[in-house]
Amino acid sequence: MDTIYKSDTKRVFLTFDDGPSPVTSKILDILKQENVKATFFILGSNVDSRKDVVKRMYEEGHYLANHGYSHTYSKIYSSPQSVLDEYNECNDKVKNAIEVPDYNSHLFRFPGGLAGGKYAEIKKEAKEILLQNNIVNVDWNALTGDAETNNLSVEFEMTRLTETMESKNSLVILMHDAAAKSVTADALPQIIAKLKEEGYTHREIGEKFGLTKKQIKGFFSRYHRKQAKIDAGVTLRKKGRPPKDYVVSEQDKIAELKYILARKEAKIKSLEMENELMRDFLSLTERK
Repeated sequence: MDTIYKSDTKRVFLTFDDGPSPVTSKILDILKQENVKATFFILGSNVDSRKDVVKRMYEEGHYLANHGYSHTYSKIYSSPQSVLDEYNECNDKVKNAIEVPDYNSHLFRFPGGLAGGKYAEIKKEAKEILLQNNIVNVDWNALTGDAETNNLSVEFEMTRLTETMESKNSLVILMHDAAAKSVTADALPQIIAKLKEEGYTHREIGEKFGLTKKQIKGFFSRYHRKQAKIDAGVTLRKKGRPPKDYVVSEQDKIAELKYILARKEAKIKSLEMENELMRDFLSLTERK
């Protein structure tokens, strides 16, 4: 997902954290009027009371990503595993609200962001656990500052946006979907107009990240293969042609063989399980 911050052309991803809220409908109305798609990082604890709003987000083509369930740092960051647990809890709420049983955004935003803070080490470990479960995370590289003060104004948010945009071609803008930050909804028409005037194309992260299920599957397959090689002790080579004097060590050869054998053993176990399930199925049909 690091490539989301890089682009040869101007593009912008509007992102809203913490919804749904009493302000969401207004945000959706403005986005619809402006024909702009956004990405909502849903907070699971807010879903049940506003299922209809979450369903509207989905039906109007916005990307429903995941922001955990509680947003209580001491709870979500009590352990790396608890981050995944909150992801799953939020995802269950979302797929129930939109009535899509197999929905999974595969995209998470850490409350407070990934970097720094007293929970930095837990978040770092949680990032790996998420990847192992086919979930990536994204932060932001611009913001409106709607979490920086209790005295918000449209002018303040426009100023902070201008300051943090700098000369970036690809913007991931952090905003919040919350009653206490309703000024963000008031500022949204001006934000969109400014970005359009400066030549930015509005995108939602689903276009970048979840374009096709095949692409998502390919990304995570490559990750799991790489992780399996590391676990087997294989030294990962850099991309590109190796230098002429490059020699594969005996240790790496053995590790590579172990990796290949481990993959074959996993395939055999998978086939054995399929055969066992098929036998059980045939046994049941014969009884009938």
